[in-house]
Amino acid sequence: MDEKVVARFWAKVNKDGPVPAHMPHLGRCWVWTAAQNGHGYGQLTVKLIRKSPIKAHHMVLLLERGMDIGGLYALHHCDNRLCVNPDHIFLGTHQDNMDDMVSKGRDRKALGELSSNAKLTAEDVAEIRRGRSSGETVVSLARRFSVSEVAIRDIIFRRTWRHVD
Repeated sequence: MDEKVVARFWAKVNKDGPVPAHMPHLGRCWVWTAAQNGHGYGQLTVKLIRKSPIKAHHMVLLLERGMDIGGLYALHHCDNRLCVNPDHIFLGTHQDNMDDMVSKGRDRKALGELSSNAKLTAEDVAEIRRGRSSGETVVSLARRFSVSEVAIRDIIFRRTWRHVD
């Protein structure tokens, strides 16, 4: 590998990143500090390798382990998309990636509080429904729970949180 490419890569890595709270034994994440793709993964273009951008966590495997991942996925034990610490990255299939996502509660099918995007609890949802049936306005509920009016309407009309009475 060209020394300039290697130096350029490591200049964009902060090895003093956070320690994953759910896996402190891993040690610190090495955080990519440059460009990101639309999904929040670090990326760079290395024309010596290919014309299109390469994900930073794929590049570190190539630099540190001489591994071209081919058709496999590079998954993060730490769940930090910007991490390029090779000790935090493992290879797997598409199914391994899906299983990892589900086991960590990041699948979009997770209901309510199990969803990684949840801003409310089941108790909040019950309170929103009680408040609305008592005459509280959608605007007032949205302000009180710091969510959008659309989110409140979706809860009231059971387009979301259907599993909560």
